[in-house]
Amino acid sequence: MTQCIKTGAHVRLSSHGEWLYGDVFKTSKGDLIMRVCDRRREPLLDVKHFTIMSYDVWFDETKTSGDHNSTLVAEGFIEHGYEGIPV
Repeated sequence: MTQCIKTGAHVRLSSHGEWLYGDVFKTSKGDLIMRVCDRRREPLLDVKHFTIMSYDVWFDETKTSGDHNSTLVAEGFIEHGYEGIPV
């Protein structure tokens, strides 16, 4: 079972030095699945909701744009709460 835990999530992807924006889901195993709508080198918001240190797979990673969302699956992450913490 997968449950949406944050829409409009701002996520730091440490391994790439990038910021991601999209919706985050948690699986029953505790993994994160993120539908990535946007990715940038600079922060998109003034708070972050998650930090992802490592990920298992990133489907369509190079195709993330306004027209096409990608999907990232991660195990190594820190959750910063629903409201997030300052960037």
